[in-house]
Amino acid sequence: MENAHAKSAEEVCRFFKVGPDGLTEEQVAANFEKYGPNELPVEVSKKLWELVLEQFDDLLVKILLLAAIVSFVLALFEEHDDQTDAVTAFVEPFVILLILIANAVVGVWQVSMCSISVEKCNQKHMFEYLLVSFR
Repeated sequence: MENAHAKSAEEVCRFFKVGPDGLTEEQVAANFEKYGPNELPVEVSKKLWELVLEQFDDLLVKILLLAAIVSFVLALFEEHDDQTDAVTAFVEPFVILLILIANAVVGVWQVSMCSISVEKCNQKHMFEYLLVSFR
């Protein structure tokens, strides 16, 4: 039904074949048989290391990881005049790795919070929770 907000309550009830008080017990039972319980599907919990590895399963992350490794190897075999040059040569790969680690931490945290939200929505008082997904 389009523009249900602009229609009268009677028209909306007639369209959805319900009374003003909602579904009857028979309709609830029939819908339960037809559609199953009103729950979000729950995925099997993944281990922490699986969630972390999942964060690195992205083409851009793999490219950055490769760039950090190449930069580290080049800094390792590069001739350095003094100690300061040697230290600054390793700054770039370490910064890239720190950014990738921070990205993985944030990604794991988001997945964990989403799983908690889904579990809360599947509890008895589902109307008390609001699930917001950012992509």
